Order: sequence, then structure tokens, then C-alpha cells
Amino acid sequence: MVIGDSQFYVSGFFMMGGFGAGSDLMWDANLNLGYQWTTGFATTIGYRHFDVEYEDDTFLYDVAQTGPMLGLSWKF
Repeated sequence: MVIGDSQFYVSGFFMMGGFGAGSDLMWDANLNLGYQWTTGFATTIGYRHFDVEYEDDTFLYDVAQTGPMLGLSWKF
């Protein structure tokens, strides 16, 4: 989504899954603020959180990763 008439834009996603098929629960969220320098070059800064919970008998895998992100897009 472009912000007004500027070169700034906002992007992101949210996804959720698992529900007992592969994992008990998994979700991933991302929000970015970007700047389109030229038609083929853009940079972004954002934040992401990823969380997965899986349990199988005695094995438990419960991990969360969160933090800032930097991005660079180049298309040709």
C-alpha cells in the first residue's frame, strides 16, 4: 500500500496454521515500511514474529523468534 503520493509504502503478512496437522499451532506475522528508490530498487525496515508449537509423545518443540528486519529488493 503506497502512502499518499510519496515513494513510501507499507507491506506485511499474517499466516496461521498447524491445528494438529504437522504442528499444534504455527503463526507468523510481519509488518514493513519501505521506500521505492527507483522502479527496480527498494529498501524496507520492519518487524517479524514467528512462533511454532509441536508436541509428539515425549518430544516438545516450542520456539518463538522475533525481531527487526532489513530488506533490499532489486528487480530487473
